[in-house]
Amino acid sequence: PVGTELVRIDFDGGVAQDSASATQLSYSQDGLGVAGETAEGFRLTGSTKIVLDRFAPHLQNLDAFTIEMSLKRDAGSAGNFLDSHTTLDAVVGADGALSFRIATTDGVFALTTDPGLVTSGVWHKIAMSYDASQSLLQLYVDDVLGAETAATGTLTGLGTYPLVIGNTWSSSLKGDIDNFVILDAAQTSGQQADTAAASSAPLALGPDSFEFALEPADPWANSGAAADLVDIANATTHNAQPDAHEDTGMDIPGDLPFADMAAQDSDFLLI
Repeated sequence: PVGTELVRIDFDGGVAQDSASATQLSYSQDGLGVAGETAEGFRLTGSTKIVLDRFAPHLQNLDAFTIEMSLKRDAGSAGNFLDSHTTLDAVVGADGALSFRIATTDGVFALTTDPGLVTSGVWHKIAMSYDASQSLLQLYVDDVLGAETAATGTLTGLGTYPLVIGNTWSSSLKGDIDNFVILDAAQTSGQQADTAAASSAPLALGPDSFEFALEPADPWANSGAAADLVDIANATTHNAQPDAHEDTGMDIPGDLPFADMAAQDSDFLLI
């Protein structure tokens, strides 16, 4: 992809935001110390996660973007691996199909690839690309266009909810990730070398995975593996106190959602 890096996450020796934007993030320590596609990666256990600052100005109201990462899913695993409630979500199905959905000022747009593109136990390069000026939303797997559909409007800002890689209130994918990047431009036509596998069929939503990821009736009524996210998200988006972090010794602005995260979850680090 071309364009300016809005976010680049480095997993070598920890989790660090490595682009000029200096986006703040927090993460689960249990995801560290696994082999990535290049050097170290981050483990998605179904409960681990990386959370990006929902107030980052460069992640608001995007007219074009590419979200790209390396992904290796566990055998038999399926579920959500990227989510910002009411803004976007991405899912790998049990059949190896990649699904993606965004909400813009013009509505909700969704698409899915053919089955079998995201095989288990193998590293795949995943890219989700949107360009309002071209009215085009596209999915790539291993640099091959897997699906595209017409889409328009400006991506609604994160605002109320952060962007989460890994565990959300939906069923979460298990596997490993590496090389995570967000850019402010879509894939170029020169990178669309092979469209033979493209499928423009609308996303078939199922009650067990994707349809509740964007707007569940009660996103906080969850339990089990996602309980720590429920506690964190509920506190930071609904009951956050600007000065709640004053006694923690952390120099964190009170209006950021991560202050209460670090205080409530000993497995979460803020950087």
